[in-house]
Amino acid sequence: MLTQNNRNPVSILLLIYFSFQIALLMLTYLTQFNMVGLQYAVNEVDNTVSFDQGVFQKESKNIQITKENSLQIMHLALPIIRANNLWEVNIFLIPLLAAGFISLLLFKSKHKKWYTALYVLLLIGMFTWNTATLIEIRNEIRLHSSLLEQP
Repeated sequence: MLTQNNRNPVSILLLIYFSFQIALLMLTYLTQFNMVGLQYAVNEVDNTVSFDQGVFQKESKNIQITKENSLQIMHLALPIIRANNLWEVNIFLIPLLAAGFISLLLFKSKHKKWYTALYVLLLIGMFTWNTATLIEIRNEIRLHSSLLEQP
């Protein structure tokens, strides 16, 4: 166990937090990761939108924006934006939960059982919220994904 004589506990937790956060930011930056594996980019010059499916191996689908399909494109883009926002929140919450877990393991406390119970409740709450939101986002994408299935 760590004591005040060995290391500053706050600096250890900050190191853990920022290490996890930098790793998640690099994953996001290098792969354009989100939890549904779907990205889009609008090309205003060609008046097209490109949808990329996959995390590491991306399959791209370019669609010409017309009056007829613009609403359907918007309905497909909005859940992707929500998935990106969910992942951006998770980039900050996952390292925080990891640092909290490490602090539960390393540091002694008079009320460790209460801290552990609070941690488990927060973990269950975050997992439930993420899962419910992700299911809702995937259902919205599935509902409007017929645009991606056209030749």
